[in-house]
Amino acid sequence: MFNDSYVNIVTITFSALICIEILNVYTQIHNYTTQMFYIQVCTAISYFMSIIFMKYYFETSYIDEIFCIKIAIITLITWGPIQIAYYAYAYMFPDELATVMMDAQYDD
Repeated sequence: MFNDSYVNIVTITFSALICIEILNVYTQIHNYTTQMFYIQVCTAISYFMSIIFMKYYFETSYIDEIFCIKIAIITLITWGPIQIAYYAYAYMFPDELATVMMDAQYDD
């Protein structure tokens, strides 16, 4: 997967990090607002601007379909198990609010 140059590896890992952070935000927030949407757009703009302005650290000619697949694989490998563990723990050991809400559903 990483038979590429150091600059390509930096580009892939930085891009995967940004994707993971955005996914973490979206999975932890339950009430979305327009301000949050604008902040995520600003995050994406900052990411693309950093790629444009830091050409010594990113190789833009390398960005293609394979690049996106590598980012997706790394993102799923690092983000997926943590989210599965988080939801499994919440299912097995619900907090008081979740317990009350489940009891209220069964009473209706």
